[in-house]
Amino acid sequence: MLVDCPMCDTEFDSAEECGFCPCCGEDYDSLVGEDWN
Repeated sequence: MLVDCPMCDTEFDSAEECGFCPCCGEDYDSLVGEDWN
């Protein structure tokens, strides 16, 4: 699923990147909580 990182606004596939933003390395799940889909 494509998501936008709230920290750096990079769009990435959360499943492919295992929940980590490839741009800034932030853990997307911890940034936005559990139900971000």
